[in-house]
Amino acid sequence: MRVVGVISYLSEAGELQPQFTAEGAVKKLALYSDKSSVATLTDKMILSLHVVRRDGTLHETLKLRFLNSSSFMQEQK
Repeated sequence: MRVVGVISYLSEAGELQPQFTAEGAVKKLALYSDKSSVATLTDKMILSLHVVRRDGTLHETLKLRFLNSSSFMQEQK
């Protein structure tokens, strides 16, 4: 079963607007204090950073996948 996390925005009009889909279940979600960026961390250890545009949409600017030493060794085999 493939698990994905959908990040949505609830507008002031009460409409739920999907913004992006994360690779895996979202474990942490952070909104910068100036509301200019959103960071997500998934259960698959993928960190992504999205910038909030003037129109309220999000643009992905960074995506990193963290590997621990055991998963790194398994991928090398």
